[in-house]
Amino acid sequence: MDLVHWVQLCIENHKPLSDVLDANLAPDVDNEEEIIAVLKIAMACVQSSPERRPTMRHILDALNRLAVSSH
Repeated sequence: MDLVHWVQLCIENHKPLSDVLDANLAPDVDNEEEIIAVLKIAMACVQSSPERRPTMRHILDALNRLAVSSH
């Protein structure tokens, strides 16, 4: 199983962030929702089919919305 598929399964099975992220990021539970949102954006970017991947415009828009909502 490759890393991308493993992370997808962890997300789908609602595994704790500590199972997926670097231990240095795990204690930052105040930002858990933002970390999950960025992880989901990253997972969209590595879809096996290029047609299913978001455009850079969509990625930028999603990250900008996330930045605005976290302030």
